[in-house]
Amino acid sequence: MKKICPFLLGLFAFSTLWAQSTMHETYGKQVARTKLALFEKDFSPSSQEKDSLKQKYADYRSEVSSILDTLELSDRRKQKLLLELHRNPFSEKVQKVVALVEEK
Repeated sequence: MKKICPFLLGLFAFSTLWAQSTMHETYGKQVARTKLALFEKDFSPSSQEKDSLKQKYADYRSEVSSILDTLELSDRRKQKLLLELHRNPFSEKVQKVVALVEEK
């Protein structure tokens, strides 16, 4: 038993070092995040375009949030709509409320 313990300890240390070295090699490689980026690099938006889209998205969410805050709804209903806005700003529930406000 005493001879097996150092062997198992050495085997464990070796496997740990080997796993770390293989993980280090694969971690450094750049992998495309989407399938589209793998094949068509021109179709993926640039970082400036991504930033402008994020800004438009944030502006839309803040605008709809302010619309929901000004409506005369119960607090519980407002909280549900704000939560839905946070989850998915383009959901049907939020779109119905925005359409009703824009209709008036």
